Formats: sequence, structure tokens, C-alpha cells
Amino acid sequence: MQWYYAENDQPVGPISEEDFQKLVESGKITAPTLVWHAGMANWAAHGSISGGQPPRAIAVPSPLKPDTPDQGTCCECGKQFRLDDMLPYAGKTICGNCKQAFFQRLQEGARQLGRTPNGVLMARARQSLQGAWWFAFGSVLVVNVLKVIASSAPYCIGFIISLILGGAFEVGLASFVLNMARKGKPGTDLSMIFDGFLRFGEALVVYLLYYLLMFVAYIPTMMFVGGGVLALVFELFTLGGILMGLAVICLALPLFVSYTVSMIFFILADEKSIGPGEVFKKSYKMMRGRKFKLFRLHLRFLGWCLLALVPALLGLAAFATSIVTTAEAHADDPWGVLAAMAILIPFGIVSLLLFVFVQVYAECSIANFYDDVKSRGQELPP
Repeated sequence: MQWYYAENDQPVGPISEEDFQKLVESGKITAPTLVWHAGMANWAAHGSISGGQPPRAIAVPSPLKPDTPDQGTCCECGKQFRLDDMLPYAGKTICGNCKQAFFQRLQEGARQLGRTPNGVLMARARQSLQGAWWFAFGSVLVVNVLKVIASSAPYCIGFIISLILGGAFEVGLASFVLNMARKGKPGTDLSMIFDGFLRFGEALVVYLLYYLLMFVAYIPTMMFVGGGVLALVFELFTLGGILMGLAVICLALPLFVSYTVSMIFFILADEKSIGPGEVFKKSYKMMRGRKFKLFRLHLRFLGWCLLALVPALLGLAAFATSIVTTAEAHADDPWGVLAAMAILIPFGIVSLLLFVFVQVYAECSIANFYDDVKSRGQELPP
């Protein structure tokens, strides 16, 4: 639904339902503000529609008249023209005179979308997680445990099960963190981690296409690595070094591809009617010029990951010390090895749990990043 509102006795619009609600929440549109959308007989105060204050009569010129079957209203100048002479775009119609200015403004506006500083996105994540850290931690932990169980079957069975169920788990996790980022705990339910199974077919197709795309992107790297290994086997060290260097350079390709399609599971979780092909197209449009921004957001969590690794490193050091001490004192004592393992395991578990906390924080921040660039995928022309 496209809305119009009055400002300084002049109509402003059209704007989408989502943008309209944002203006209401920000206070720009108040109860006395005159608003209109298709289907209303006349302009009315927003308060009279939403149950607020009564209308305040002000004169607002309305260029909007009911369209005849063969005519439409230009969303830029408000004039009516034959539909055959107008350009349809995203539910709007633009006349020939306004077409160039419309798309120029659209491009300029789209370039500004998705530029909220990463620090602000992380602050929003902390705010939405306030009082709900343990709830989010437990929910994400359940998803991770289910993934491990699915992949733990022997031989290649675990890999096949992971491929089949992985898409549903990813979409469910995206659905959960999106709701957590937008509404906090009151608007989020544990059952959302299983939302991906409601769209199992689409999630499976998107997941398989994603892995196929990444496999193709890694082919140049694998070829150079294979050639480098063969060169080193035949003692062609210079050639081997060059090929290995090229393999490292080629890692830029899968990195580029992964960031290009990084929003696919969020899109699939957020838009219930979109198909697998459109998911990849929309992620591509959303991430144009925003890949490095998401990369920098990921780097912000590197320090947290290193901190989470500290207990595991301490446990590993204690394990190594215990093994050396046991070997010197009782070389044939198997209980010494078990005692050393008993030291290592708790430290490792602590690190894993800390990683889950970091994952919760990162996923909610990325969900805010998605919301920040979401409108960009809608506004950029193909």
C-alpha cells in the first residue's frame, strides 16, 4: 500500500507502508497529520484512522484522482496520463517527463541506504539482547547441537544429512535472530529456530545452490594448490612457490562470492513468497558496494573470538604439562593420560560456550545489517 501525507499544506509521497510506520514512530507523522491512500474517499487525519485525535481541517490540494481504466497517475508530478505512455516500476507509474529525474533520485537514494555505522548496528544488537542473552544463547546452542548431531552419523551419511537439513537450520536461525533484533525477547519464540522446516524445499534448494556456487568459486584455488604440491614433489620449488602464491590470491574469489550471497538465508526467512532464484538476485543487489562493510563488521568480532579461545589454550597448556609430567614419572601409566584429558575437556567446553555467546552477538548485529540494506535491494533498479 502506498501512502501520502501532508506537510506544509502540500502532499508528500508516495511512501511504502513500512516507511510510513517509521515516520509515525519517529513523530514526523502525528495524529493531526492528514494522510491518504488508494481506497480512501478523501484525506483524513492520521488520528482519526488509528484511533487518535480527531481530524484537523486544513486545505491540502490533492492531485490524486481516481484513475480511469486506461489512465494512471504519475508518482512524481501527480498528473494523469495514458498508461501506454507511462513506465511501471515497483507498483508505481512514472510519466515520460519525470522518468529520468525519478531514476536519478532513486539511484542517489539507494547509494545512501545501508550506511549505518557498524558500531551503531552492534549497539542495536546489544539493546535488543538486553535481558535476553541467556534466552538467545540457549536457542542458538540448540541449533548448533542439532547441527552436530545431524553431521555425526558415520561415513558419508552425516555429510548427506547435513546437506539435507542444513538449509532449514540456517533459515530457522536467521528467522530467530531477525525477530530478536527487531522485537527483542517479547516478540521472539524458541520455535522460530524451526521456521526453516516450514519452507524446507526452498531452504534445501538455496543451501545446495550456495554450496555448488562456493565449490565452483574454489576451483581455481584447488587447481593451483594441486599444481603447487606436484611441483614441490618434483623439487620444482620456485614453480611450487609461485603456484601456491597464486592459490592464495585466488582465495579472493570465494570470499567475494560468499559476501555477495551472504544475505540469502535472511531473505528467505524474511520474505515468505520469494523463490530460490530471486533470493540470490536480491542478495546480489543488496550487497553491491556493501561487501567490505560487512567484512569490517565481521572483523569487529575477531577480538571476541580470540578471547573465547583463551580457556581452550589454557586447557591445552595444562594438558601438555600434565602429559609431560606423567611421562617422566610414570611412562606406562594410562591413568595419567586420562587425568590430563579431564583437565583439557572442561576448558574446551568453556571456550565452545563462549563462542556461542559471540555467535549470538554477531548474528544479531548481522541481522541489523540486513535490515539496514534491505530497502536497498527494493529500491535499486535492475
